[in-house]
Amino acid sequence: MVDTPPADLDQVRAAFRLGWAVAELRGRYRPDLFNRPDPLHSEQFARIEHALPLADERKNREIRIEVFEAITGLCKVLGLDVRIRGEEAPDRLHALFDQMEAGVITAPPAVGPPVAGGPVAAEHGDSVPDQPARPVQPDPKAEPTRDEDEHTPAQAAGGGDKARQGDRQQDPGAGDANPPPEPDEQDKDQARAELWGCIGGVADTFYQWDAQLQDALAVPATQSAGYQLGRALAETYWALNLERSDAQMGSWRFLFGPERQAAVARNASRLSLYLGPLVVASVTTPFASWAGLVAGDRQHPAESVLPKLYEQGLLWRYLIRGEGSPTDLDVPDAKDVWRQFAIYRQAVETLKAPLAFGALFALLLVAGGALLAGGAGAKGLATAITILGALGVTSASLYARAKTQLTSLVSTLRERVQLVQVERAADLCPRAQVAAPQPAPLWKWLLRRDSGS
Repeated sequence: MVDTPPADLDQVRAAFRLGWAVAELRGRYRPDLFNRPDPLHSEQFARIEHALPLADERKNREIRIEVFEAITGLCKVLGLDVRIRGEEAPDRLHALFDQMEAGVITAPPAVGPPVAGGPVAAEHGDSVPDQPARPVQPDPKAEPTRDEDEHTPAQAAGGGDKARQGDRQQDPGAGDANPPPEPDEQDKDQARAELWGCIGGVADTFYQWDAQLQDALAVPATQSAGYQLGRALAETYWALNLERSDAQMGSWRFLFGPERQAAVARNASRLSLYLGPLVVASVTTPFASWAGLVAGDRQHPAESVLPKLYEQGLLWRYLIRGEGSPTDLDVPDAKDVWRQFAIYRQAVETLKAPLAFGALFALLLVAGGALLAGGAGAKGLATAITILGALGVTSASLYARAKTQLTSLVSTLRERVQLVQVERAADLCPRAQVAAPQPAPLWKWLLRRDSGS
């Protein structure tokens, strides 16, 4: 981080967290990801006597509630009061999320009249025509859960106690003589897919919600950049759909294509005053590595890289939210000679011209200082030395200037080496894991000789 952070640093971080959370929550409600745990999700143990889970030990439903509550709180922090078709966004989303959690359509998604908003609203799809109402299915008997403390977003609206007690409420249909049949998993998946894709459904509501959030954050440019950066980085995993073609949004080529890569670099640069150069490099360099992996493969990267991609996103979030410093990342050990050599070589190559000119200038200053200190026999040169002495240019001043120049070169090289170390440590792309340079033939011979003695 920079020494003196801007006054609105917390607001920008809140905007970044909001963008990330919107993309993550949308991904967690995607029908194809709904029942799939995170790639790094810990093993699920049976809960006995309402054992308290840590954040990483919570179930998918509980994590979705947590992310939704975070979004609600962040909107309040940023002063965002979003309404979708005249209804408060949390209320509208609660109704949809409840049906997604149950896997049953209990009420058709309300389309309602378009929101007054002019061209922007129409562009974001608010002026779609009303669709015929779907038949309303009766609310079936509550599905038994694996544990009593699972809950739905609507039950979480009143706080943690309501969220934990929601599944223990008495089923209104429990006393019916002929309760409706329990839907099977296939029926639930089909209902979720319909709720996701229909007009006024989950995907459409997220689209309208994001559109209004972007419009509301358009004036505070740094907050807008934070929101865009958070969404773009989170979408590298949560919006990725392996079934999409290269020409469609959500594909590998879209999420890591030139346009998205330029947008990430642009928004990160806008926030450089808030993040610092090391964090910016920790974002842009790994993103470029992933983009190169996607562009270099004739086919899409294998599904086996998804855990690394998910971990990469968590590292980006960790750094941008200020939870740690890039210098805390893994750096090569002092004994790792070849890795250190590769880092210094890369740093020197990027600063080749400045280092060469700076070193040459420092040598000239040293030579001039030596000449002034030793004197000279030539009459013209002696006259020049006399004039320089009258102007205050002495051998001591030239030596001091040379020392300052060399100190500046060493400092620049040290900063560059640190930047390269951070870039390498933050880059989790499989292709970026470069092996250490192989020793030259002479070194191989010496190593064999030493090992044999």
